[in-house]
Amino acid sequence: MNGARSLVAERDGAPVIVVHHTSKESDTLRGPSAFRDNADVVWVLKDDRNAFSMSSRPADGGKLTDGRRQGFAD
Repeated sequence: MNGARSLVAERDGAPVIVVHHTSKESDTLRGPSAFRDNADVVWVLKDDRNAFSMSSRPADGGKLTDGRRQGFAD
């Protein structure tokens, strides 16, 4: 996450997108909680073979620091 923050600083606040994945057993992010804790936005993407969806709602495992939360049913 320090590398991502350095890129933001070097690029005058340009967005940096970090792609990460969930564990096989659950819909939570794998590895250290630092990924989620330091992210401004966490989008959860799901594919159930019939439809693709994405959400930033905490109930769906997402996170959105500022702005309107959008989710699967929105």
